[in-house]
Amino acid sequence: MTSKTPCAHSTCDKGIGIFACEGCQQKFCRKHSNGHREALAKRLDTIVFEHDLIQQQLQNISDPMAKHPLFTQIDKWETESINKIRQASGDARNQLQQLLDENAHKTMKAFRRITDDLRYRRNTEDYVESDLDQWIEELNKIKDEIDRPKNIDVSEDSFASVMLIRVISSQAHVKYHPTTEERFGEAVGDIEVSESGRLAVSKSGDASVYGTSLYSSGLHQISVEVVKASDWIFVGIMSPSNGRREGADFLSSAYGWGGANKRCAWVYLNGAYNGYGGFDGDIINDDRLELTLNCNERKIELFNNRTKKRYEIPINVKMCSLPWTFAVEFGFRGDSVRIL
Repeated sequence: MTSKTPCAHSTCDKGIGIFACEGCQQKFCRKHSNGHREALAKRLDTIVFEHDLIQQQLQNISDPMAKHPLFTQIDKWETESINKIRQASGDARNQLQQLLDENAHKTMKAFRRITDDLRYRRNTEDYVESDLDQWIEELNKIKDEIDRPKNIDVSEDSFASVMLIRVISSQAHVKYHPTTEERFGEAVGDIEVSESGRLAVSKSGDASVYGTSLYSSGLHQISVEVVKASDWIFVGIMSPSNGRREGADFLSSAYGWGGANKRCAWVYLNGAYNGYGGFDGDIINDDRLELTLNCNERKIELFNNRTKKRYEIPINVKMCSLPWTFAVEFGFRGDSVRIL
């Protein structure tokens, strides 16, 4: 006798499976076959509802009246930046007025001396051509000092706290990357850290300084200025779990680039250097470098704004586990790097 397939429905204990579903490859009795189709129809309704929501979101992106949530981040940055600029401009105006008042007081004393001398000489008719030339010269100096004070200058601070915001598209994902709030923290060796953690200056050779931020996911960019690089400097990352030492490049988790003035061009993978990626070591004083940490894709990039050259290193997370830490090593006394 041929055995009959029971209904696949979980609550059916007597029905015989006579209707097969091509999707799930199961058989149901007449009653639960209808119920199975109804359940599929409800799932389809849910999918259609989600479809319609996404369709509306896509239409809203191009609708100027429907503001995308990501614009909120830009609006916040704009407001905070404007407040910082207003505060800085107010402080600058107050400081300028104070300096102008002090300068005017000193200039007035010199001007009164000339005034007294002119009145006396005019009344006594005690003057010759050379006196006239001297008075004209002194008055011109005072006029120049009023218009362009020699001891006062208004200039832009390239290392101010107002950062530019950028929109970066990477593999169809739009991400917003304000400049990182990275700062120099722990130093191993004789290194002086100043400017609120932005500037690191080597007081001896073979010393390293490490960043305060930890990077475990996402895309991050650290911009630095090579203030001075004698013959060699290392810029890269390491894993905090690997400890810290004076020679950051020799840590087994170290990845990065070492070089300066094309005298050496070393790429560090797991603390060992080689010629990976065609790095030419062309790093000189005043260069601006951008170190990009792509935690999701397990790689780092170095871009030199002067040479327009870009280099990339894949990271073996078994050797350099997340999170990562920014690291700089100096080989010579007086070398320095500033975080922008």
